[in-house]
Amino acid sequence: MIGTRLRGLVPRRITETLILARQAGLAVSFGDLETHALAGGNLEAVVAGAVSAHKAGLGLNFADLAAIDLA
Repeated sequence: MIGTRLRGLVPRRITETLILARQAGLAVSFGDLETHALAGGNLEAVVAGAVSAHKAGLGLNFADLAAIDLA
């Protein structure tokens, strides 16, 4: 968490997004979310999309959606 703050990110934002993803059954790590945020991605939108895709059984994971977000 200290490293996250030193990198200029808000740890609470990442933690809340991680909790949301884990509650939905997604296999996402804190590091994955931190990396995406550092790259300038929209964490909330990507996790919301991943949760929706997971519920719909589309087979898209966080990494796929993160790549689309950054493209």
